[in-house]
Amino acid sequence: MGIPNFQGLRLARAIAGATIVLTLAASKTLAQSCGQYGLFLNVLDEVGNPVHGVYPRLTPTGEHTPQDSLIVTSKQFERTTEDYRGFQFLLEGNEQPKGTYTLYVTAADYLPFEREIAFPYCRNQRIDIRLRLQSGKKPVLRKKPVKRPAKKPAANVPQTKALPFAADNAL
Repeated sequence: MGIPNFQGLRLARAIAGATIVLTLAASKTLAQSCGQYGLFLNVLDEVGNPVHGVYPRLTPTGEHTPQDSLIVTSKQFERTTEDYRGFQFLLEGNEQPKGTYTLYVTAADYLPFEREIAFPYCRNQRIDIRLRLQSGKKPVLRKKPVKRPAKKPAANVPQTKALPFAADNAL
């Protein structure tokens, strides 16, 4: 019986451990290779104004695994613009929900919007939505700001300058 070679055993363990770590890192990198992707909404009314109080949501349609449904239903849309028209629904590269989902977009005084969608892996989708007002409501036309030319002083007119005035200054 010989003396066990502990250095050789340690080296073999280190090589095996490094191989496992590199294999796991490579598979994780491949799964997350696309980073974030998802669904981007642009919600306007019939005349092109941003709609306030928009509520977008996704629900599973058809057959789904509980895990796929959880990926989608556990996330929420986030606002992407200050003018209330842009929304995003982001997925990570390792999340790949299969099946179809129904996109619902609702807002007060507007007819609901509904569309069936799927999530192609690592591909962004942009959907432009025009919400229609309910019957009896009239759209508000967007007013463009009027650009007024700067006033130029008239020729041959003496220019006056405002002087500061204090209450304790008596004439």
